[in-house]
Amino acid sequence: MHPKNFLWVSLGDFSTQKITFEYAKRNIKATENVEWLICNTSFDLEPGALSFVPHILPIIGPLSATNQLEPLTASFWPEDETCLKWLDQHQPGSILYVAFGSFTVFDPVQFHELALGLELSKKPFL
Repeated sequence: MHPKNFLWVSLGDFSTQKITFEYAKRNIKATENVEWLICNTSFDLEPGALSFVPHILPIIGPLSATNQLEPLTASFWPEDETCLKWLDQHQPGSILYVAFGSFTVFDPVQFHELALGLELSKKPFL
């Protein structure tokens, strides 16, 4: 991996990069005290990366917590329900849903290719 692709280098100005780097460093340090890391991936998708961290438990999909008092959320961002009315106006299964997670960095070529693919699909997307 080329250093220019590191998450903290790809985000905003130097101040934002430094904050992101320190956050990542703090999280890595915290993993030294855990028995397992739960990760939203699978060995089939990322065998090379997962082989570096033997105490990762890859799980794809949301985890269920039946004794939660508050609703679970899988996002760092506030929930935005403004699209629900628009979704209700379409047939079930007719919308393409594209999700990248909370922190995703695209280079301009990747972003352009994604936009072209969505346009060529001739389907509404969210």
